[in-house]
Order: sequence, then structure tokens, then C-alpha cells
Amino acid sequence: MSLRRQPLKSSNLDNKVKLSDNVLKFGQGLNGIDNAYTLISTQDYASGGPLRKPAKELYVVRVRSTALTSVAAIACRAPSYEYRCDARRGGCVRTTKQSGQLERRNSSAWDEFAWSLRACQVRCGRAGSLWPLPTGAVSLGARLAVVTAGDLLLPPSCASSPRLAHLLHLAHRGLQRRLQAEEVASRAQYARGGHARALRPPWTLPPDLDPRAQLRRGRSRRSAAASTAQLDVEVCVQGDSLALDWYTDESYALDGLYEEEPRQDDEGRARRVLKARIVAATYFGARHALETLSQLVAHTGPPPDGNSDGSLVVPDRFSVTDAPAYPHRGLLLDTSRNYYTPAYIRTTINAMAQNKLNVLHWHITDSQSFPYESNSLPQMSAYGAFSARQTYPSRTVRELSRFALARGVRLLPELDAPAHAAAGWGWGRAAGLGELVVCAAQQPWIRYCVEPPCGQLNPANPNVYRVLAALFQDMLKDFY
Repeated sequence: MSLRRQPLKSSNLDNKVKLSDNVLKFGQGLNGIDNAYTLISTQDYASGGPLRKPAKELYVVRVRSTALTSVAAIACRAPSYEYRCDARRGGCVRTTKQSGQLERRNSSAWDEFAWSLRACQVRCGRAGSLWPLPTGAVSLGARLAVVTAGDLLLPPSCASSPRLAHLLHLAHRGLQRRLQAEEVASRAQYARGGHARALRPPWTLPPDLDPRAQLRRGRSRRSAAASTAQLDVEVCVQGDSLALDWYTDESYALDGLYEEEPRQDDEGRARRVLKARIVAATYFGARHALETLSQLVAHTGPPPDGNSDGSLVVPDRFSVTDAPAYPHRGLLLDTSRNYYTPAYIRTTINAMAQNKLNVLHWHITDSQSFPYESNSLPQMSAYGAFSARQTYPSRTVRELSRFALARGVRLLPELDAPAHAAAGWGWGRAAGLGELVVCAAQQPWIRYCVEPPCGQLNPANPNVYRVLAALFQDMLKDFY
């Protein structure tokens, strides 16, 4: 690493800092610097104000017994950047601006948030950040409107039955929680990144404790409140059927427009509203539309100046027409060979709902275990579960079924038979019903089945059909 000595006048810095006679300017990187030095920015210096020369340079400060002994200027300019949608590359591209400030052309809201990758992604390309890609027409506005999760307005929906109205209310609440989670997760991500702390001198107060930083943030929040729009979501469902199968109509139309209403708010400002309207044939299409709306909202993260925590933004106008490309879009979960807790299953269902999947094939029993607790035949899980704690009671299954339906997911159970029946079926002889299965756990297993443990239902025993009928009746009550 090459070093050059360059004199620097102490009048350019705070007089509280004693400068050495010479300043070291590093021409290549920062490798080899003693760990007793700390990097700071001239804009955030301890004096509380900018230097006479506003050039963004970094200083190396050596601290010894709380006394600042030397300051070295490094010719390392901190560039600004912004994100632009590149149609040729099919995504957002980060570009560097050496001017040090982000340009705001014509006070455009799109340019105002150009420093945020999420703000770029939300409207870049044909469908922005929507996933899966809509099968119909998509139109997104070029500008962004600022909204808040707390101002989500849910007017009465077009629902023809109390149960449908209840499900729509749950879906509305889910939308608000997702918007709040987007805001919280984005702030936590930037806080973990520590980009603001990296340029802050170690002797300065954190932004949460610095009165000047709080004042700047307060002004920024008041300015943002004056331009924040209320998100008004209206949902109209044309049918009241809650049957979810291969023939269910899951299509929807979503439209939104930012506007200023003639009436004023409590502080005399024009009331800004982003009105979104959803029209769907069934509840499941309406739920998919709310999921799409949540994908159109993004949190920008804190701006480069650090004067705010960021904002929730959404295109000022949008129109989406969508319908599934396939009637069956699902996952398979095998809880017979590997037990999964109900909490994990709920997490899986939530992930499926975010991706608009509609079938969870639940492989609930097999030769290895029988964790389903039947009300009519509790012996099945008593003999077949891995342990007393690794079961799925009837009440838990009903709760999971309702949980999945509210998120547009059909819980499809599989009671494996006539083969793959071993664990849970060994109680027949003790109950006076004879052998319910044959070849159970026979060895060498390769002669009797494709994988251990072996076991098949006994078709010659008439009691097998009575047991199956009782199991199917319980499963029909719990899953549908």
C-alpha cells in the first residue's frame, strides 16, 4: 500500500481535536491500518455541524486515553446510488451517482424513492413483484403513493352469508398483519445491516438518543403524514360457495387508484385515499386478490439521510386480472414417517397461501406410524403413534382444516391402505376382532414388501371393513 503525506490545516476541523502536522492519504484501500484507528465521516463529526468544505471524506482517528491525538484524511469518496428498472436485463439495476445527492426530477414520487431496491422491484417489469405471475392483464402506475398499515380501511364487503363475511374479515385482518410485518421486517433488516452505524463516530449518541436526530425524524414524520394516503380496500364476492376442488373458480379482478378527496381531514389537509376494489366469483379468488395487493406494497427501508424509518409504498394506480393456470397446485407433507408439529403445519400453510397454492396433501398414516387420533377408535394412535405427544387429536385436525380453508388451501388427508398398514393395527386380536393386518413386520422384509416394516390389511377379515368405515366417518367430520 502506497502512502503520501499531505498537510492539512486544522482550521477546517473542530478546534477540540488536536491535529498532527501531517496527514496520511492512502492511495489503495485500507488494508494494514492499525486497529487502534476508527473510521468516521466529516458529515457526522462530533462538532455537531458540517465542515467548511462539504466534500465527503473519511478520517482515521486514533484514540488514546480518551484524547484524540491525530486525524488522517483518506481520499475515499462515499458515492450515492439509485436503482433503475432495466428492461433489457429484466430487473432493477443499481447505478452510482458521484454527485453525492439523488436527483429528484419534477418532484416525481418514483424518483423520490429511487434509492430503495424494494421500491424499484414493486413496479419493474410487466408484473412488478407479483408472484406467481398473473395469467391476465397487468397495469402498474409509474409513481408510488405512501400508505400506512395502520390506516387500512375495511368497508363492508359484498358477502351473501355470515360465514363468508367472517372469512373475508379474517382475510382483511391477514392483509393488515402482512403489511405490518413487511414494515417491521424491513426495519429489522436494515438495523442488522448496520450501514448507519458504520459511519458514526464511536463517541456520538445513537439516533434514538440524539435529540437532533429525533428532531430531524420528527420533521420527516410530520412531512410524511401530510402526504400519506389511507388504503381503502373493498371486496365483492359474487357467490357464497366455500367448496374448494378442481372446479372452483379462483379468478379475480383487482383495481386501485390514488386520489385526493374534496373533504379535508381533522388538520385541514386534503384527504388522500388509495382505493382498491376486488371482484371475485368465490371467496378463494378474493383471498388471492388480497395476497396480490400485499405484494404490491413494499417498505422502502430508511433513506440515505437517515431522517426516517422508511415508508410503505404502492403504485398510485394498478389493475390486475388473474386466474390460476392449474386447478391443482399443491405440496405433500408426510407426517407418518416424520412427525411435524401443528405449528409447523400452520407455517407451511401460510407459505402456501403466499404463493397461491391450494392443496396440502397430508400423508397422515403409513406402516411406520399412525398419529391420527380417531374418536371412535383411540386404539389406532395408542398402538401406532411414535409417542403419546406425537399425535394429531381430532380437535387439532379440525382447527388445521379451518385454518387452511381461510387461506385458500384444501387439506387433503391420506389414510394409507390396503398396503402400508402396520403401526396402529395390532390391537385387533386383543379386542376380539381377529388379525386386522397380515405380514406385519415380517422378516426378511424384502420378500413381503418394498420397504420395512411390512403390513397389509387382511381382506378376509370382515371386521377390517367396519374399522375402515369408522375411521372414514371420523375423518370426514374432522377434515370437511
